[in-house]
Amino acid sequence: MITAQRIGITGAYVGLRGPQSLVVIRRKVDRRLDRYDAHKRRDQIDAVKLVLQTLAKEIPVFTQKLLAVDERRCQPYGHRRNRYVAAEREQLYRPSRKDLAQQRSIKVEDFWLATCLGPTQKRELISEAYEAAGVERLSSTTEW
Repeated sequence: MITAQRIGITGAYVGLRGPQSLVVIRRKVDRRLDRYDAHKRRDQIDAVKLVLQTLAKEIPVFTQKLLAVDERRCQPYGHRRNRYVAAEREQLYRPSRKDLAQQRSIKVEDFWLATCLGPTQKRELISEAYEAAGVERLSSTTEW
């Protein structure tokens, strides 16, 4: 998980409730100092995109790990049939719904993000991102 020696992103919070979404990124600046960057976004998918984009830019292996975690959790015959993220746009939705891949996806760094996600699915994706990045999930009660 998180070690005291790690410099860079060590935690994140994504608040998806209310009229605006809030993203807080905690960065370890030096051994004893943390910096918190807070960003308000107009909607939930922008908040999800921001946290994925930030993690992908700052953690080199994040994209590959996120794609692997998402693929592992997406079972073709289980309750979850669509992927949340994919290397290719066409991989996001079922082959019979190519129209969704064109209309309901956005490019984030070097992968595609499905935008046709409900609140529960967005929270699941954020959890996958925390797992792939190895960062701590901050709570809304954390003193920023």
